[in-house]
Formats: sequence, C-alpha cells, structure tokens
Amino acid sequence: MSKKTLLIATLFGILNIITTNGQTLNPTFKIDAAGSAETFKGGYTFASASSGVPWEGSLISYGGLNNNYDTQISSDYGLQGGNHVSFRTRNDDTKKWNPWHEFATRDTNNFIGNQFLNGKYEIVGTSRAGYEIGTFILKSATINQFMYFGYDDEYSAGYIQSVRPGSGQQNILIAPQGGNVGIGTKNPDSKLAVNGTIRSKEVKVSLEGWSDFVFKKDYVLPSLEEVEKHIAEKGHLKNIPNEEEVLKNGINLGEMNSKLLQKIEELTLYLIEVKKENSALKKNNESMIKNQTELEKRIEKIEKKIN
Repeated sequence: MSKKTLLIATLFGILNIITTNGQTLNPTFKIDAAGSAETFKGGYTFASASSGVPWEGSLISYGGLNNNYDTQISSDYGLQGGNHVSFRTRNDDTKKWNPWHEFATRDTNNFIGNQFLNGKYEIVGTSRAGYEIGTFILKSATINQFMYFGYDDEYSAGYIQSVRPGSGQQNILIAPQGGNVGIGTKNPDSKLAVNGTIRSKEVKVSLEGWSDFVFKKDYVLPSLEEVEKHIAEKGHLKNIPNEEEVLKNGINLGEMNSKLLQKIEELTLYLIEVKKENSALKKNNESMIKNQTELEKRIEKIEKKIN
C-alpha cells in the first residue's frame, strides 16, 4: 500500500470516528420567533434579538447527553458595536436555561450584574479633561454623576473627585455609616486620626456652650489667694489638665479653647478689680496730697505770725 493510499484511509477513518462519536451541528438559516432560542439545540444560526438572545448575530448551541445539557454562545454582529459575546448553559434537570453571561474582551466592555474579581486588579490609562481626572470612573445608576479615581501626573498624586456635569464638583462621603478614617496610621481611634501635621487656613469647632458664664452676676470668681493656693498644691491652674494628662491623652481643641477663654475672662475681672482699687487709691492719694498742701499752708501762716 502506498503512503498516499494509507493517508487517505487514515483520514476517512478519523472522519468516521467523528461522525460516529462526535456531535453533529446542523446549520439553520435564521431564527427570529419569540422564544425560539430556548428550543434551539445542536446547531448554529443567525439569531434575531426577538428570539431571546442577548445579541443579534450568530448563535451556536452544542452539548452532550442528547443536547439536553447544551451550551449556547451568542455574539453581536455589529448593532451593539460588534464586540460582545455571551454564553449560557442548560440544566435539563430543572428544564431551564441558566442566565446569560458576557465574556470580557480586550475592547470596551459594558457589563450588567455583579462582577467579582479575585487577586490584583490593575488599570492603566490616562484621562484629563478639565476637572475629569482618572482612569477608573464610577457612574450613578440614577443621575448623571461620576466618581473619578486615578493618578494626576501634573501633581504626582492620587486623585479622587466626585463630579456632576453642569453642576460642578460634588461632595464625597467617607464612612458615613460609621467607622474611623486614618491618615498616616493603621489604627485610627477617632472619626479622623492624622499621624502628622495638619495645615489649614481655618479650623471651625462646633461646641455646646461657651465661657461667657464668667461674666454673669451669679458667677463666683475665685480669690487670688485661692488661685495661688491651688497652684502651690497642684502645680497647674484649676480645671486645666496637667502636663502628664496632656502628654498621655492630648487635648480637646474646642474644650481647651473654652477653658483658656474662661481663664482670660477671669483675668479680665481681676484686672477690673485692680483698676477699681487703683482708682480708689489714686483718689485717696489725691485727697491726702490736697490735705497735706492745705496743712502746709496753715503751718506757714502760723510761722509767719510767730516770727
């Protein structure tokens, strides 16, 4: 037997095995009746969207066990950009098709439903158009609003910005339902914990109450003797934390400002009292000088009469 005859015989044998044991896929010109994709098995065709496929284009259905557990693949021929491919499987135990799932491609993808990623996820790209900076963009499902995440090459910094076109930049909420935020620390113990310096043009602290109670008539101003005694015994002003407490716990900015203002207002009252005392002493001194002057004049007259 020649090599050519042997090769032809071998090819026929392989084709015979494929025909006998493999699955035959039959071509169908087109399906477009509503729900016709549900019953389409063992073949390939052009399927209209009306048939129940996600994409208008080619459809192939193949499987095992008499085509009762088929897999269907649907692709978009161009109406939706020509870059969509989805698949679904049939579970004949329940006599139902499982949901369609779209394959990811190297082109633009538009996914519907939940997506789960395991492992590292890296996005490479650039985008800068005015306030729009970022390679990862989240869009609201209800309004025309976006969250931009990315890297700003101009300032060599990461970038997060919420934008609503036509309205400008929007607010960003961090941990609105609870939890703490840390900058420079892995164990934030406050709503915002910063391990480092904060530079700001202005800081506003909301307080419940202020120290103007010092100026009310019923406020009992400690005497300077009491203040001196407390300093001698405690080494710090009353109601002001000592050095050990401050180094251990830090200070509450709003509370400390209120307490310091209380001390300033108390000092103001002390100064007012001192001024009153000084004014009284001045008057007494002026009176004494006047009396002394008159007394000197009388003495002078008496001396003249004697002489």
